[in-house]
Amino acid sequence: MMRRVILAVSLCLGGVYAVSVNAQATAHQGGNDVAGTTRFTSPMVIETPFHAADPETWGKGDIRGADRLAQFVCEGVFIRDFAVATKKERGGRNARISFYLMLANEPGVDMLAMPVVEIVRGDRVLTRTAFGTMDVEEGKIASRRISIVVPVSGLTEGEAPHLRITISTKRNG
Repeated sequence: MMRRVILAVSLCLGGVYAVSVNAQATAHQGGNDVAGTTRFTSPMVIETPFHAADPETWGKGDIRGADRLAQFVCEGVFIRDFAVATKKERGGRNARISFYLMLANEPGVDMLAMPVVEIVRGDRVLTRTAFGTMDVEEGKIASRRISIVVPVSGLTEGEAPHLRITISTKRNG
């Protein structure tokens, strides 16, 4: 069964959007189509399905989607790996969500990246967490894992939530 994968990357100031539907990217800037745009200036915002919100995946370790996040590049920095693990906490009212993020940087300039992950339902942000500042040297990778606890009802009631990953970057040095 083919999953419908929708990724959106947007920039503040300029209204640039890249959308990937079934792994085909398109880009929009204002009213002008710019096909295939995948390179952006900071900040870059990626909207992606929250595969680990499905209770069937809970307790099964890291879940990775086939979302091709690495195609989106923010001033040389891109997501090389992204995984989410969800499990119920003791008592069953809360769930612990663990986010694993590996960033890579193209050769050129050392960068600092400030990634933020939000769990979003419709237009409402359910929760937001930051990875802190990650030093991503040119041609290298940096990784970090963070965990949050959320009410199970926030993941399971209503329409399925999705993830919004915002990566802000600046030169290091």
